[in-house]
Amino acid sequence: MTNNENETNLNEIKITRIYLVTNCYGDQNNVYIGKEKNNQKTSREGKHRKKYGQIEFSYIDKVDSWDYKDWEPLETFYIRYFKFLGFNVVNIRKKGGNGPEFLTEIQKENLRKPKSKEHGENVSKALKGRKKSERHCINISKGKKAQHLKYSEEHCLKISEGKKGHICFDNKERGNKISIALTGIIISEETKEKIRKSMLNNPKLKILRSVEAKNKMSATKTGKPKSIPIVQYTLENEFVKEWNNQKEAANFYKINPTTLSGCLRGKQKTSCGFKWKFKL
Repeated sequence: MTNNENETNLNEIKITRIYLVTNCYGDQNNVYIGKEKNNQKTSREGKHRKKYGQIEFSYIDKVDSWDYKDWEPLETFYIRYFKFLGFNVVNIRKKGGNGPEFLTEIQKENLRKPKSKEHGENVSKALKGRKKSERHCINISKGKKAQHLKYSEEHCLKISEGKKGHICFDNKERGNKISIALTGIIISEETKEKIRKSMLNNPKLKILRSVEAKNKMSATKTGKPKSIPIVQYTLENEFVKEWNNQKEAANFYKINPTTLSGCLRGKQKTSCGFKWKFKL
C-alpha cells in the first residue's frame, strides 16, 4: 500500500480528540480544554506554547466524528469537570476554544427581532467615547461600499428634520471639509433651489461674503460682473483718480487685481505706493 493510500484512509476516519493544556502562564492551576480534528495539518500544541508559554499538552479523550453535536458535549463535560475540581479554566468561551459560539434556532430568532429604542440608547451610551482603530474604520468603509447602503425615505426625513436650523458657517474648518467633500459632485437645479429657499427663509443665517464673491454671484445671474468704482489717494490722503473698477486700475499698473484687494478690504494700508478705497 502506498503512502498516498495510507493518507486517504486516515482522512476517511473522522476523529476529534479532546486535549488538556496545563501550566498556562507558568501556573499549574491554569488549564485549557480544547478539541483537535485529525484533518488538521498542524497540532494545536505549538499555538498554545506561543500563547501560554512552557505548557504540558496531552490528549484526554476522543470521539469518532467531526460533527459538532458529537464532540461539543464531551468538551463541555471536561470544562465543567476541571472547574469542579478547582482548576482555573482559561477558555475564553464557555464551550471552549476561540471558535464561535453555536446558537440555537430560538437564540438566532431573538437576535433577528428588532431592538427597542431603549436598547439602542444603552448601546450608544456604552460605546460613547470609544475610539475605533484604523483597521476597524477601514472594515466599516469596505462593508458600506460592498452593501451599497441606501437610506429609506423615512430615515432621510428624520435626518432632514434633525438638521433644521443647524448652522455650520461659523466653523471655517468644518466648512472647508464640506467643500472638499462636495468637490466634483454635480448638484441638480432642484437641489440648488431647495438650498436657496432654505437660506432665504432662515433668519439665523448671516453669511458674510467678500466683494469678489458678490461679483461672481452677480456675474452668474446676469452674465456681466458688477462694476464697483474705486478711488486712488496719495499717502497724504490727497485725491489722485477715480477708476471704474479695480481691474481697470490693475491693468494700468500692470499688476494682478487681487493685489489691490487687501488694501480695499483694509487688510493692508497701501498698494503700489497709494491708498485705495471703494467709492461710497
